[in-house]
Amino acid sequence: MAEQRRRMTYEEQRALREREQVRAERQQARVERTERQQARAEELQRTHAERVSRVRQSEHTASHFTVDKYSSDRASGSTQRVERNARATRTTRTSARTSANATRTTRTTRTTRDEFSRRNYGGAAVARPPIFKIGIAIVLLVAVVLVVRLCSAALPINVTVNGTAYELRGAKTVETAIKTSGLPINPGDLISLNGNVLEKSAGEPFLADVNGTETADPGFALHDGDVVNVTDGNDIVEEYDAVQSSIPYGATIAGVGAVHKFVAGEEGTMETRTGRISGETVEKRLVEPTNVTCQEYNLNTGANKVVAFTFDDGPSEEYTAEVLKILKENDAKGTFFVIGQCVEEYPDLVAQEAAEGHQVCTHSYDHAEPVGGTNVGFMDAAGQIDEVVHGKKTITDVLGGEASGVVRMPGGNLTEDMVLNLQPYVDYEIGWNIDTQDWTLPGAEAIYQEMISAQPGDIILCHDGGGDRSETVEALRRALPYLKSKGFTFLTMDEILEYPASA
Repeated sequence: MAEQRRRMTYEEQRALREREQVRAERQQARVERTERQQARAEELQRTHAERVSRVRQSEHTASHFTVDKYSSDRASGSTQRVERNARATRTTRTSARTSANATRTTRTTRTTRDEFSRRNYGGAAVARPPIFKIGIAIVLLVAVVLVVRLCSAALPINVTVNGTAYELRGAKTVETAIKTSGLPINPGDLISLNGNVLEKSAGEPFLADVNGTETADPGFALHDGDVVNVTDGNDIVEEYDAVQSSIPYGATIAGVGAVHKFVAGEEGTMETRTGRISGETVEKRLVEPTNVTCQEYNLNTGANKVVAFTFDDGPSEEYTAEVLKILKENDAKGTFFVIGQCVEEYPDLVAQEAAEGHQVCTHSYDHAEPVGGTNVGFMDAAGQIDEVVHGKKTITDVLGGEASGVVRMPGGNLTEDMVLNLQPYVDYEIGWNIDTQDWTLPGAEAIYQEMISAQPGDIILCHDGGGDRSETVEALRRALPYLKSKGFTFLTMDEILEYPASA
């Protein structure tokens, strides 16, 4: 039979397995049907036993009633006989108890199901269920399943290894397939962190692709028709201990425009690995740092004709009040980039600027003149930070609350080092689209012409401190009514920064 099965084709083997499976299912159905019939028979026997018990109980009751009545009628004439009978009965009972005790010592304490049935159902024994038959059926079913499985395991399968068909017998695994194919597959090596060989052939034994699934497990199970592609095993890198550290970020200035938005950076992660066998050390960058970015752009206000007038280097006792008066007359709002030392000298003017709806921002504490000569970039990191932080503090001391993160650096100077150092303290550094050049004193007319050349979204640079600003005041007095007549509205920096970047 085994030889016949070995000559069977794959289709005939599959048909045979299906027939065996059908026979197993039919056998299971017969077992279940036998169990149901046996349960029904037991139920009928219990019903019959209960019925017989009730009948015998009724007969016993009637017999007891007749005997009692007969004894009562003759009781008066037989007193002597009753006494004699009582003595005899006591003697008989004593003998009976002795005999019963001897019988109980030899009787087994276990009561079978048949004995229980006879005592409780008036002699009608209830048949025991054929448990042994059920057990035999289960054993037969398990045996059939095992035979089917053993037959299936014994049957060979056909697989393709690296383009060639092979028949596998015995264990149906990738390891068996490789051995059957005879392919010269070489295992990988155990290597150090730097790629030096520590132990030959101690890596993966092979690398197999089974129907698109990669594995290096020798015991990976195969099935009939599987396609296996095998290559040499991969090297395995030695185990290592690792210590992580941060990689600092830098700074980048990108784009062109009057608005300079600071975006925070993020540190990267470096892992230093030390091989447990070789002791070699290598560094691997797990996460690259993200630089602080200063994104420069202009504003796109669309159809809205809005501009922002900004005033640097104040407040000044002589000119700031005049600028505030002109702004108020034209329902205009502006932004004052103030010097910290001047704020300390004229706190009332700063308070008036804020009270009348204008925005107050820092322009450094002292314009970097003691060290930087108006260029904060000439200062070290601590000096750059102090110019901003100290300048903002003077505003907070006058107005309360946290000072604005919108700043303007002296001279408009901004470098990547400044961006890196100042990013935690600055949201926006503000340049300009129009420089009125009023700080060069070109004349009121020249300043006026620069002011009225403004386009929607422009930021206009003017000064209300740091020298003679009479030309600025005169030009502003003429420019605001003109621009207003052209439909322009004058916003603070916070307001105009709500608009998006231009394309």
